[in-house]
Amino acid sequence: MNKSLVTRKDIETALRVTLNGKEDGRGASSGPIITGAVILSFALFGAAYLIGRRMGKRSSTTVEIRRI
Repeated sequence: MNKSLVTRKDIETALRVTLNGKEDGRGASSGPIITGAVILSFALFGAAYLIGRRMGKRSSTTVEIRRI
């Protein structure tokens, strides 16, 4: 009689679309993209750290104190 009733299947489909971004239930293929971004960020931070260490050693002043 009343066609505006919300069924359980309608709710499940709406939740899957909201949580996964797709209606077929499979997750988005953003896993490899996120993994690549994490690896790239670690590589950039590591390179910046090593370059900073080297520059710090090159330009640091050594002070010697002698007793007479």
